[in-house]
Amino acid sequence: MPTPSRARASLDKRTIDLLIINAGVAGPGGKHFQVPTRAEFDLVMHTNVLGPMQLIDAFALSVVDNGGVIAVLSSRMGSIQETTSADSLTYRTSKAAVNMVVKMAAMEHGLRGVTVVALHPGWVRTDMGGESALVGVSESVDGLRQVIGGLGADSNGGFFDHLGRSLHW
Repeated sequence: MPTPSRARASLDKRTIDLLIINAGVAGPGGKHFQVPTRAEFDLVMHTNVLGPMQLIDAFALSVVDNGGVIAVLSSRMGSIQETTSADSLTYRTSKAAVNMVVKMAAMEHGLRGVTVVALHPGWVRTDMGGESALVGVSESVDGLRQVIGGLGADSNGGFFDHLGRSLHW
């Protein structure tokens, strides 16, 4: 797999209208406050936080000014205000951290008219979400496409679910 900077170089001088960053591993779960091993922590944080951070850094200046969008897949589990349980400590922590990355990128790139948002796809029936998840893949994708299509400058720095609802950080 190429590094973000090598992948960026392959664009040459072409621009991007929409950059979607989708990175996620769950790490250790559990129904209680479960502290990860260093290896578990590193895997989750490198994938869920450092990966999006590096991709934003590598590609943000290729996103078109005045109308381009950077959408980072996050999770409502990263919302500090909406946290209601002590499970999935590492995953929740990583998504809270990537939400901060999104907010800071929005401040930086919003100055040139790029909209940067965090998106919660819902609890989706995937390998990670499991069969008990409430949202089908097609429903999530269709919803996210609609949300992305409706984003404007006033959405910059926002956190939205697949139904278009604004979420608390």
